[in-house]
Amino acid sequence: MSERRRRILPKRWSKLATAATIVWVMFVWFEIQGDYSRPLAQLMFLVPLGGWIAMIAIAKVFGMEEEVEEKPKKKRDA
Repeated sequence: MSERRRRILPKRWSKLATAATIVWVMFVWFEIQGDYSRPLAQLMFLVPLGGWIAMIAIAKVFGMEEEVEEKPKKKRDA
């Protein structure tokens, strides 16, 4: 009895979230210009974290999980 592995977020959602995270962090980085006392600096990592958590919650509520294809294990040459 092997339980099939499941991906929490669909692959396209993960790619979209990764791209959005990179864009957001770069935007904040250029906007604050190294001045971490600005309020926007506090949101640099909180906004993407909240986005990821929201996406995971939505995927769980609506049952959008994907099954992961099992890759055959490679045999090591002895």
